[in-house]
Amino acid sequence: DAEKKHLTFKLNYPINETSFSIIAGLQKPKKVTKNGVEMAKVADIDVADEGWKYLPEQALLLIKSQHLSAPTLIKVFLT
Repeated sequence: DAEKKHLTFKLNYPINETSFSIIAGLQKPKKVTKNGVEMAKVADIDVADEGWKYLPEQALLLIKSQHLSAPTLIKVFLT
């Protein structure tokens, strides 16, 4: 079951702040969720309010998350 292949992590970050997470060595994810809600795949992570971007050349996943509540649960679903 593809839904069972995922990486989960929890972020405890100050309310109303934005964080960047970098995960190296993963394959391109199928989707990324924050607190159970699917995040947008974005072309430019610097301009987006939040979302995720995958850099295949470096096998890097970048996640930008706004923290409106604590903690924030991120799940990366792999293909």
